[in-house]
Amino acid sequence: MHSSLVFSPQDILPRLLELLRHPWTLYLYDFIGNTLVRYLSPMRGVSSRHPSRICRPLKPCNSANVLIAAESQEVSTTRQGDRSRGTYGQMLLVLELRAKLGEELLALELPLVARACSLPFRYYLRHLCPPPDPDAAERQRLLEDSDAGLLVPALREIPSVRMAYLQAVLGNIFDQQTVLASERVLRTVLDAVELVGMLPSLPKPARSLKTAARRLGLHVDDCITQLPICTECWKPYMVEELDALPDDTCSVSACKGLVFKASLKRGREDDSNNTEDGIASPTKPHRKFAKIQPWNSLVGGLRRFLLRPDFVDNLEPMSEHVDTPPESDDTPMHDIHDGTRFGKLPMGMKRVVLADGSVTDVEITPGSGMILARCEMGFSLTLNADWFGLNAGRPHSGGGVYFSVNNLKRAFRYLMENIHLLTMIPGPKEPSLEQLNNALLPLKWDMDLLYKGEREDREVPPHVQAGIELHASDIQALRKVIGAAGHAHKTHPCNICFIVHADINGAAGYTIQAFKMRDDWEQLKFGFKSKAATSKAARKRILDEGGSRHTIMNEVPGWMPVRTSSIDLMHNLYLGLVKFEFDEVIVAGYFIDAARWRRFQDAINSIQWPSGLGRLPKMLGENHSLQKADQWRCWCNIKPTILWLVWRDKHDKIRPCAPPIPPQSKSPPAFRRSPTDVYQYSLYLSVAERLLARKTITRAQVRRGQRYLQKHCQGLLGLDVHLVINHHVTMHYEVMFPLYGPSYAWWLFAFERCNGDLEKVNHNGRDGGEMELTLMRNWAVSAARHMTSTEKQLITHFVGLSGADRGTLRTQIAGFSGEGLVMTPRRRSKDIRYIDLRALSNGRINTYGLVLAYLQKKWPDTPLENDLALQPDTVPLVASRCAVGHTFMYKDSIRYGSSLDNRSTKDRFGLVDFANTQVPCKLLYHFEIHVGGKSPVFCSRYWAPEVIDSANLAAAIALIPFYSRRLGVEHPLWVVHSFDRLWLC
Repeated sequence: MHSSLVFSPQDILPRLLELLRHPWTLYLYDFIGNTLVRYLSPMRGVSSRHPSRICRPLKPCNSANVLIAAESQEVSTTRQGDRSRGTYGQMLLVLELRAKLGEELLALELPLVARACSLPFRYYLRHLCPPPDPDAAERQRLLEDSDAGLLVPALREIPSVRMAYLQAVLGNIFDQQTVLASERVLRTVLDAVELVGMLPSLPKPARSLKTAARRLGLHVDDCITQLPICTECWKPYMVEELDALPDDTCSVSACKGLVFKASLKRGREDDSNNTEDGIASPTKPHRKFAKIQPWNSLVGGLRRFLLRPDFVDNLEPMSEHVDTPPESDDTPMHDIHDGTRFGKLPMGMKRVVLADGSVTDVEITPGSGMILARCEMGFSLTLNADWFGLNAGRPHSGGGVYFSVNNLKRAFRYLMENIHLLTMIPGPKEPSLEQLNNALLPLKWDMDLLYKGEREDREVPPHVQAGIELHASDIQALRKVIGAAGHAHKTHPCNICFIVHADINGAAGYTIQAFKMRDDWEQLKFGFKSKAATSKAARKRILDEGGSRHTIMNEVPGWMPVRTSSIDLMHNLYLGLVKFEFDEVIVAGYFIDAARWRRFQDAINSIQWPSGLGRLPKMLGENHSLQKADQWRCWCNIKPTILWLVWRDKHDKIRPCAPPIPPQSKSPPAFRRSPTDVYQYSLYLSVAERLLARKTITRAQVRRGQRYLQKHCQGLLGLDVHLVINHHVTMHYEVMFPLYGPSYAWWLFAFERCNGDLEKVNHNGRDGGEMELTLMRNWAVSAARHMTSTEKQLITHFVGLSGADRGTLRTQIAGFSGEGLVMTPRRRSKDIRYIDLRALSNGRINTYGLVLAYLQKKWPDTPLENDLALQPDTVPLVASRCAVGHTFMYKDSIRYGSSLDNRSTKDRFGLVDFANTQVPCKLLYHFEIHVGGKSPVFCSRYWAPEVIDSANLAAAIALIPFYSRRLGVEHPLWVVHSFDRLWLC
């Protein structure tokens, strides 16, 4: 029942009561700020049970919604078996007052809602008037603003209803409950809320799992758009454009692709809708998309990120890093924030092509230009595009386009829920440049919006802007996205400098001082010139002249094809140079014969690896191949020792002559085979990798690493080894590191892990974008799973895992978060036992005395003394009640064992920081010291005996046992290689 009336504020209550003509007790609720104010009508008088309910005059207010509840006090009685109970029928009148402050009249809309409650009237009244809700103002704002609740509509509802939604959805996601079981839980909780009179009528609570997930913002199809695209050119179409198409073919001229497949609808025809002027018309054809591209808007993704307090709390202010430039070449760079490009992207600009063909960015309006760091809320983004196989049964390659937020702290940047999967580019093959431009068109739409800025729904709405400051992809994908020539191009094989393909195997390709670098604006000029070309031959001439083709990314303001694109260390160095040296030089050059391969395999298998570090395959001597970049990292670290053990002579020196080439060899090496030279150049590569793949790095270290890479490449050229483009590209590291900071800030271990997770998803194997849509849905659901826990708890879980269980990406995340953190094994309080320090002492080593000396040095203000020789005004260090022994502990997420661990002998060695050096040591004990009111102190004892602060543990180490051929077997020796599980020290 609805009616519309007009009242003045002075007589609204009497007129309402007159209108209803029933003995109602009327309550008026008004949201003002965060307070719930109640107005009581004087018509029924003051109740003796509730004398505090006094009458208040109605005041004008500026709220948009006012709730009036009218309750009947009529009593009815029902019998149920031998018991009788009173049932009170209540009539709730929900009244929306659309009002503005200062207006004289109020327009009323009266939906009358009837409901019954079997609870006593006084109990119902108590719960009808809930205590003040601190979130009332925010929820009121969501009710007023129709756009604010689009992402999480459940914010419009009360917390108890949202909790019911969460119980059902999380049970389905985590506990593998069926849809029916989850909906049963949902209905049960809602019924319980209704019994206590707390279930609202508007908005109507959801009772299906799908609707509950949608209201929580977890229904993946609400955020994924299925764009219909042409099967040939991949041009995307909106639904309105589809309806306007005359037939199923693409609207692009000369394109023979299909956009949809038409079929007749099945079922009974509706005569009323299927006639025109009384003449029956044929059934309307149903248009099914011929191919789709799933797309998850970046604008919506950032909105969902900003709804999460844990995401907002871990954002770092950009201005702090922009205002602190590096002091000198020896200033360490810790993250991408220390790079010169971070936060410097110009905003408020538009890209224009001048009359002479040159390209420039100009201010949209006078004074609109600023850098990203000066925006009210600016996001620095990293773009990654990569293709991977989706179907093991038949070749099918799909491409993922990812975004990470550089503003986040490094421990949270590469968590799955903080990476946005923009789209999955459909297969079955990798796209051509024309197809890729159409596939990336949604990206340009998003960037146009974010570049101008979007207002987020807040009480003080910030102006959110975002820009792509870094493009990190492997060399093939990178050149497709930026429109550069391929690496096999005769004239333009490098997208950073001007060399020709022949220079890759000549001195000019490695003379860094003589490089002529490419200019971004010049490359953009050739790109737009290629766009204006009308024939394929003209575009090829432009490509041969300038090395650039048109790409949709060139139209994004601030995008620079050279400076924005980095060189990926993972693909370029590990899967490039390190793999090339092993496969194309050592193996293909027959530097190791059958006997030496057995020696090689025995040396690899004898290594005592740290427990958290992935080890090399045991059969590497028979199967000479490695599959993962992390394995190539390990090999690069240990190869100086392994190659020396394999190639040494009786004097422990590298043999000058290589083994003979097998007579059955089909492709004998064409280069000079010198083990001493190859070993020397291999050392250059290992040293360069140890310098460049560091947690923190200085510009001076980058130059040193660059020089060693230069010597490595020039040395291989001297041996007549045929080099590839990866060797030349490493000559530009000295340009990349100052722009983006240490290598871990832009290498692709994180994004490759994302590809690996998507490859494991089960799908139906259907073409036309269906597989890619399944992967997008799985990503959205998986990201939502992580959102239920705070990232701090998730990180702590990663730190506690062993590195072998984590994988490369999670190990990297754990290292970032655990920096400087010492963690001990989890124990129940009853299992924590003190150990007697004197019991660990012997005639040669006094453990108690070492601990006492360490603590006296650490706490000089505390008069600690031996408990057996007490002095006045001193604090005794009780040997049996001061130290808790730990079998192992974690420092910077790295596990360190001890001799107290009877279950495992791993990790009993570690690298220890001293004043000016690092020394490998054997760890005997880990102590947690408790003295008086002091905070617990973690210390470790190593051999030769000394007690150190556990914070001085620097890195895990791998041990390679061997015997010197000069000293003999009676002198066993060890070679120590240090690892920190993320970087090689």
